[in-house]
Formats: sequence, structure tokens, C-alpha cells
Amino acid sequence: MVTEAISIMRQLWTGEFVDFHGQFYDLKAASLYMKASVPIYIAAVGPKMAKVVGRLGDGFICNPPTTMEYVKSVLFPAMAEGARQAGRSYEDIYKVYELDVSYAKDRNQALSSLKHVVAPLSIEGYVEPISDPRQLEAMSGEISESKIERSYVIGTTAEDHIKKIQEAFEAGFDHVCILSFSPNEEECIDMYKKQILPHFADR
Repeated sequence: MVTEAISIMRQLWTGEFVDFHGQFYDLKAASLYMKASVPIYIAAVGPKMAKVVGRLGDGFICNPPTTMEYVKSVLFPAMAEGARQAGRSYEDIYKVYELDVSYAKDRNQALSSLKHVVAPLSIEGYVEPISDPRQLEAMSGEISESKIERSYVIGTTAEDHIKKIQEAFEAGFDHVCILSFSPNEEECIDMYKKQILPHFADR
């Protein structure tokens, strides 16, 4: 479905009338009556979709709980393989990592603020889609601090955050997007403004 959708979007952005007959979608004389050039960024957490990124994506998006080790050993190689199959350059794919963080001077406050966000990771064995967040909350168990630390930042200092961001750049990402779940967001933003962004000013 993703690959067909990408094909359809790119055809429609030519401004022409498009006929498309796929496995999942059908269009007859569809047109946007305009031209557009929009880069398509594709999220992937497994090798199958990473290959699709390599074949079709302008950019790659990855987020927790995916670890850097998994990215480097599984996702990036799969993406490179997909790019080779399509005769594309792996280096031309823009790579973005979403880093979820929680900042507070008190570590327990930072941890507590992030725990409710990642609690669904502790749910195992369910297949049916669940739309009610209250049901997910009720199913959530206790998730260990060590598991949270593998992919997220529970930081009480700027150095804690800088280390994780640097790891993403060193792994091969071009851009790091910060998503904060801090108990005091203004305090976190101020810390990033004064200490984190100046550290990476040359990137």
C-alpha cells in the first residue's frame, strides 16, 4: 500500500491526469490541477520497510525504541540494499532520527514524566487494534528503567542529551528531531537553547 501510494502521489504531482490500477488503489483520470515537488520521507523500524526507503524514499525517519545498534546493523544495510536494487545512491537519502527526551534537574521527575509515554512498550501479545488510550494504560505493565535508557534520554544535565544526539550523528543520521516529554517544557527548551543548540552550531 505504501509503495502504491508513493507512486500515485508522484504521478499526481506532475499535474497530469492519472490512471492507476494497482492491487490496493484505482484512479481514473485523477488530477490535482497543479504541479508539486515534495520530498517523501518514509518511516521504518524493520528491514522490509527500510528496503522500501532505499528504493523509493527521499528521506528516512526512525524513532525510539529503535536502538542505534539496530539501526547500524539492520536498517541502514537494508536501506543501502534497496538503494542498490533501484540504482540509487544510499548517500542521497536524508536520514532523520527522532529522539524522545525528558529533562529535569531531579532524575526521578524526568523519569516519571517519560514513563507514561513509553509504558505501552511493556504490552505483549495483543493483536487487535486498540483505539482507547485508557485501555492501553490499563494493560501497561512496569517497564524497567534500563529499557527506557537504551533508546530514550532521561537527562539531568546538558551533557546527557548531547551524548545521545552525538551518537545519532555518529551512526550516520543527518538530522536529529527532539521530542520532549519533560515535566517542565519551558525549562527544557531554555536548556536546549543555551547549551545544546550552541554545541551543535556547526552542523
